[in-house]
Amino acid sequence: MTESTLSRAAPTVVEIDLRTRYAEIMTVERFSDIQRAFVRDLGVAESDPGRVLLIDDSRLLVEHAPGLERIITARSVNQVVCLVVGPPNAERGDSVDGGDHVSQDGRGYADHGDDPDPDPGYGDFDDEFGGRGFGGGGANSGRRDTAANAGRYERQAARPGRGEPAAGRAWSDGSSGKAPTAHTASAPTGADRGRYGSRPGRGSAAAATAPVGASQVGGSGPRAGSRSDPARLALVKPFVLRAPVATLWVSDARGVGWGMGQTQPQSLPALMDDADDAPAFAALRDALCQHEVFDAVAERVGSMADATAAPGLRAVVGRVEDGVLSDAQLRALDRLLAPHPEPGEESAPPPALLTGPLPLLLGMVDRRADAVLRPDGLISSLLRECAGRIADADAAVKGMRGWRVLFSGHQPGMVVWSAMRQAADRLAELRDNLRIEFFEIDGSRGLDQTRRNRLDELGVVTRGSTDIVPGAVVNSLRVLTDNALETGHSIVEASQWLSGIAHRLYPRGSREHIDELNQICPDSVLDNLDNPGPLRLSLAAPRVLLAVALFCFLAALWSPLDGVAGAVVSVVPALTIVVVAVLGAWLLMNARQVSPDEAGALDLVALVLVALAAAGGGWYLQWSATLNLPASVQTGLAAFGLLGLLLWPLWAWVSAVKRWQPQLGTAAVVVEELRRLVCRVALYEWVLADSRREAHDITNALTGALLDMQTKLTDHAMLLRDHPIGDQPGGVPGIDVEVATLLRDQRGEIARVVQEDLVDLIQTVLRRCWKDLERGAPDALVNYVSAESGQLLEVYAEHLARRGVHEAPPFARSGERRAVLVDAVWTESHRVAEVLRATKLDAGIQQLCGPEELSYLDVSPDRADLIRFAPRAAKALFARGLTRPGPVGGPGIPHPGADLVWTAGGQVAGVLRLVRLRSGVVETPVEGRL
Repeated sequence: MTESTLSRAAPTVVEIDLRTRYAEIMTVERFSDIQRAFVRDLGVAESDPGRVLLIDDSRLLVEHAPGLERIITARSVNQVVCLVVGPPNAERGDSVDGGDHVSQDGRGYADHGDDPDPDPGYGDFDDEFGGRGFGGGGANSGRRDTAANAGRYERQAARPGRGEPAAGRAWSDGSSGKAPTAHTASAPTGADRGRYGSRPGRGSAAAATAPVGASQVGGSGPRAGSRSDPARLALVKPFVLRAPVATLWVSDARGVGWGMGQTQPQSLPALMDDADDAPAFAALRDALCQHEVFDAVAERVGSMADATAAPGLRAVVGRVEDGVLSDAQLRALDRLLAPHPEPGEESAPPPALLTGPLPLLLGMVDRRADAVLRPDGLISSLLRECAGRIADADAAVKGMRGWRVLFSGHQPGMVVWSAMRQAADRLAELRDNLRIEFFEIDGSRGLDQTRRNRLDELGVVTRGSTDIVPGAVVNSLRVLTDNALETGHSIVEASQWLSGIAHRLYPRGSREHIDELNQICPDSVLDNLDNPGPLRLSLAAPRVLLAVALFCFLAALWSPLDGVAGAVVSVVPALTIVVVAVLGAWLLMNARQVSPDEAGALDLVALVLVALAAAGGGWYLQWSATLNLPASVQTGLAAFGLLGLLLWPLWAWVSAVKRWQPQLGTAAVVVEELRRLVCRVALYEWVLADSRREAHDITNALTGALLDMQTKLTDHAMLLRDHPIGDQPGGVPGIDVEVATLLRDQRGEIARVVQEDLVDLIQTVLRRCWKDLERGAPDALVNYVSAESGQLLEVYAEHLARRGVHEAPPFARSGERRAVLVDAVWTESHRVAEVLRATKLDAGIQQLCGPEELSYLDVSPDRADLIRFAPRAAKALFARGLTRPGPVGGPGIPHPGADLVWTAGGQVAGVLRLVRLRSGVVETPVEGRL
């Protein structure tokens, strides 16, 4: 990460507990690797890790000096705040500098009683700065035997400047540090091999040669050549912790209620365990992990004389119980892992979610299929010819329905039969050719150049409007997946959708469509066209014979003369009537022939006989005058019968033709269906075969990635089921839990916020997947999706444990739902405003020390600093005017806001009191001397 990148990256406070990670710090090659690992564990690509919060034990500070120096002097570290936890120097049960100062003759050293080893783990620090390196003695010496301790005690008793006259040869700082074989308290003239031996300024003999500032005690009240009383020392810091490194000393994590200006605590919390998870200490760590508070503390404490302060805190916390967060995660995971609402039905995404080329590749857009065949191509020509033949046959059938066709002199049925036979031949040829092309080209395994050339011959357009833009499929799948998850669909449902899409995208090849081709154009259709069936027009049909008989009978009733002469003369009209009937029958018999094989005139004979009988009957009645009808009536009936004889062939023909329905309409539908099938196969199985196969591989890989994440989410849910919801911890002195209680009551909303975070987590993992899919590497997803999902789930679990839902995790967006929830709980609080108005004199502030350590503090309020801080979510409090100056903590309280440090996130708000230590209780030796 370059320097310019650090200036743009989000600031991060790297928290390192040296009490448990010191060995790791010393073994890693570069400290920047620790920072990189911290940033990686946060789940972000880059950050500004230049702020480091160190936590260490006061009893291990000197021993950990090499590690502290390695961190503080690292080029990737900009500012360090060291949070020192532990009792003061006088209560440690050992000496300040690793065992060289023991209780002798009432000189102010701590009384170790009968402890044979008052210095466990602290080595000789002459060697630390001289030969073996810092910390070497403490690491290798272990528990020293009594004789060795006794010899060292004797050497210390004979140091000049400690009540004894300087005698003997003084050792220089560059000596080997090896002690002589024996020293006794009664031999003060022996050489002093102690660290504070015959140094300039420690005895009258060396006073004249002491260089100025040779031994300067850093910290409160530096004194050249003198040593602070160990009984009064609260803290001994290695030289590397000098200013501007800020040091906060917490001697007791439970704290005491104390107002500045007092020498005794006003209250003691009823906490028995002085652990790091004490509420006040945990809130302090949370606050320091906010870079805004960190910077303020580093600036204020770093400018103090000894760069050391004792912190006190009064705060309102929003940390909810772990069981609530586990329950919220379980609720969110149950929604994300919910199966399809109706398992029996095939799962398909809503059409609105399918964008880009996906509808085309899935066959949902048929309009482009119409343009896949060139008009001058072979397939298009065959389709047009088939359609033309069928249209000609259909026109011939429609022409048969007119009466004029009877007098055309042609056989209209034979014309129709010929046209239908030609249509059947062309349709059969088209079907057979398509069957061959479907089998040979196929396309399920891709198309080589030979097959592409054949497609060009057939008139299939392989380039043009069907081209897929690179990356368009990936972008469509991204839109589908993101919208599905963001609109509340589960990852299970999304994976089912993608699985179905992948199945539909796989090119089956044109061979799979041969059966469909046969179903569209079966042999029965061709048989109907080839053999359309006879035109059912029988001259011997009862209704035809009845009509002919009636018309002949009526026409025969007329005679131009009366009597016998009239009867003889009327024979001629009667026979003429029969001839007219026979002529009409002959026209029908000629027109009805559809096939050359059709023959038969028996029905004509029957019609002739019926006509003769009917005409004879009419003639007889007219001659015999049996009817005795008036002449006008007979004339009218005869005219009606003659008209019927002229029109009955037309009536019989039109009726028969209407009843005759050749399968031409079905044939036309078959041709259209064949055209659609050919266009669909040509587009999806030939032209788009390669694109569909590529899209299938992409979708299939994405489905596998979602299934891997689904497995990780399921495993994570199983781990959370063992965390029941417990009672919310109550408030303790100095720490109010009102915001946490308000947040706990919004468990349903917390679950929805967590669900949005998990959706962002899934999308974060998919972000890398999209890049690999765009570059054509779908097989790469299986190598990292599962591991990255598990890592981000661990990141999120750690984030919830430390930050809760108050801040978005590194991989998530700052959603509106989170902002509304967090703003609501902070602005509804009635305690935040009161806490922020606290002053330095407020006894409600928990000073993180024991009652005994108050004597080390500078109780003057004027010398202390106060840092007010709150999340930006609490700004609405000021807009509502809830933080007006009031009587809390005394008169003259400034309006909190002018000096208020706003934090971007965090789940704690309050005041941090930084109390200086008294002069002389903190010692920071000059480098190389201790």
